[in-house]
Amino acid sequence: MMLDYNKVFPEYHFHKHKGYGTKFHLDAIRENMACPIHRKSFKPINDYLPTIKDYKGNEKIDLLGKQLVASYLIKKNYQIIIFNHQYDLICRKNKIIIIGKIEVLLNNETINSKIESNKLNFDANMKDFLSTLETEFNQYRLDFITINLMKSNTLINVKKGQINEFY
Repeated sequence: MMLDYNKVFPEYHFHKHKGYGTKFHLDAIRENMACPIHRKSFKPINDYLPTIKDYKGNEKIDLLGKQLVASYLIKKNYQIIIFNHQYDLICRKNKIIIIGKIEVLLNNETINSKIESNKLNFDANMKDFLSTLETEFNQYRLDFITINLMKSNTLINVKKGQINEFY
């Protein structure tokens, strides 16, 4: 699980310490603030909890939204293959490759307006890219995921596509 989180939050180097309060990890928290997976009950975290104001600019809010979606999927036993790539998220579950396109909203307003749900198609470039991955899976699914970051809560909606075979 921590290796998957490392792909989503590389600045914390979870692959080296698995989230324990090492000096290295505490320095990363001081430098980058806490991330959404940090336990708030861990005393040093309270001093470094970010607010939405700490995510200046749409790019940082967009990344936060994608990180929250990836964290949500990790908790549901998805394994992250690639995060924040041209396809936003590539993961696997139950021997199926899932390509996720993520739309991030802040208080119901779209942050990453470049996403058009009708443009998410399995094209030749995606097929070529996926063929470079070391995987034994021969099925894929294209999902469209929205996350709405609001002051009171965060809503994630996953529209699962149909399962297809690689040809």
